[in-house]
Amino acid sequence: MIGENYILILGKTISFYSILGVVGLLAALLLCIKRRRKYDLQRDDLVNIMAYSVIGIVVGSKLLALICMIPQFIEYWDKIQWSNEFLQAIMQSGFVFYGGFGGVILAFYIYCRQFGLPFGKVMEMAAPAFPLFHFFGRLGCYTAGCCGGIDGFPLQLVEAFGNLAIFAVIIFVQDRRSAFTKTFPLYMLIYGCMRFALEFFRGDPERGFIGPLSVSQWISAVVVLIAVLILKKDGSRGRCGSL
Repeated sequence: MIGENYILILGKTISFYSILGVVGLLAALLLCIKRRRKYDLQRDDLVNIMAYSVIGIVVGSKLLALICMIPQFIEYWDKIQWSNEFLQAIMQSGFVFYGGFGGVILAFYIYCRQFGLPFGKVMEMAAPAFPLFHFFGRLGCYTAGCCGGIDGFPLQLVEAFGNLAIFAVIIFVQDRRSAFTKTFPLYMLIYGCMRFALEFFRGDPERGFIGPLSVSQWISAVVVLIAVLILKKDGSRGRCGSL
């Protein structure tokens, strides 16, 4: 049975949001497996890294979502009924991309340090996987009705296909230059700029603001700044080194 935003399989209700998230992870994994030889990485390492990344995505994205909800907790503290149902609803509520983004990078770094892999190569290999996964993630947001634009405008689809365009750019650059082209900071730069601009058209003000800008805009500004510093540093050397 198929509903508006879910599918019923063997009596279990599964949201299209969840399905598209899994599809995105599988697409990212298959892409990395296909391109691993370019970065001299083993298949087993990639599978393990993806396992680490799933943990990073879930923990990081949920943690940042909870942080963004702190003002609401403070405002309605006296009215909150702390029950198992309430806690389950909180844990099943939305996830924040930038939290998962940071969680994945940390997970990659931990794995690379633990098993002696070159962190720069891993990040370059994964660079196109980020926007590919995010493409499916934003499609999932559209089916769930979250992260939309002002007056119901389907901003999720705009960001989804924006990520698809970024994916194409990263693949194009990687396939025409060496393995150390710094495409990961290039991804950070392009996506950070796009996300900063799109945030002005979001229709969910409850997601959290600091001053005139949303939390995601402040994070986008930091992401863009870091990307520019990395790219500028490499440019001053006249070559591209490891991340």
